[in-house]
Amino acid sequence: MIDRRYFSRAVAASALALPGVAWSESPVLRLGTMRLNSAAPFFVASDKGFFEDEGLKVQVEYFDAAAQLPVAAVANSIDVGMTAFTAAYFNLAAKGGLKLVCGDSRPHPAFPNNQLVASRNGYDAGLRSFADIRGRRLGITTIGSSFHYQFGVIAAKFAFPLSQVELVPLQTLPNVGSAVAAGKLDGAILPSTVADPLVRAGSGLFIGNTAEVDMTQGSGVFTRPDFIAANRAGMERFVRAHRRAMAFSNRAVNRLDERGRPVDSDEREELLEIVARRTGQTRQQISSTFGYYDPAAGLNLEDVRKVLRFWQGLGLVKRNVDAEQVVDLSFAA
Repeated sequence: MIDRRYFSRAVAASALALPGVAWSESPVLRLGTMRLNSAAPFFVASDKGFFEDEGLKVQVEYFDAAAQLPVAAVANSIDVGMTAFTAAYFNLAAKGGLKLVCGDSRPHPAFPNNQLVASRNGYDAGLRSFADIRGRRLGITTIGSSFHYQFGVIAAKFAFPLSQVELVPLQTLPNVGSAVAAGKLDGAILPSTVADPLVRAGSGLFIGNTAEVDMTQGSGVFTRPDFIAANRAGMERFVRAHRRAMAFSNRAVNRLDERGRPVDSDEREELLEIVARRTGQTRQQISSTFGYYDPAAGLNLEDVRKVLRFWQGLGLVKRNVDAEQVVDLSFAA
């Protein structure tokens, strides 16, 4: 059975939301993210002074699971964050607590994003392709997470119910990675930053990039509506700095030569140094794990609707919630 206690706690946290505070009163913007390559534009904007160029002081706060970020925002612990389109996000946003304002990294067939990785036990037992997840014991961070959604997409593609997969919520990515390495799971979908070290160490086996199965945009940048109301000009400056960092990241790691290999450049070297420092990994570990960074930081409303419908189909988000309630397209480029 699905343990819904997490969602009860997450939705209850919306009651803790406090009125927005203008930057004139609190000059530091608290930015929530995870130590993943997908957050590279945040790291770039901070370390290269793009935020400072816009007159912003930004303090980066780190979290272990995407579902923690929306809860932190409505509790007024952070002001802006990057989140997957989780069930928890939609539940909190539907209560008026959050708005998506722009996009971030997205799936692309030429670049790794999330990856299906089998444990050695799982591989030996037959987990060799996406179709083989049926009947397996697979790790996720939380019920309602992006990984939960992606397993649902895979199950639908191969025409079997998700109920035929045993999903094991372990709360954090390090926990999931450790369980795969120890052979306690058949496998898991993991960000490339987490998956690649497991594969390099031989404790996990790469099955495929999830972009091979689904190209839906699954994450974006969000804030609180009251924060926008109190700081619209500042939020516009934040989005402008973010787009600048997205364009830099795209030039740095998304240019390929005629053989499909990354193009070496000073920008690529600089990005590797920034992300290695911020994620605590080596340049070698992260060099082949970057996803695709949309230079426009666009937000695909139809993809938001698609993910929302999935959660509604599982009964994790109410049917009366619509995508227009949870986005603010006034920040579109």
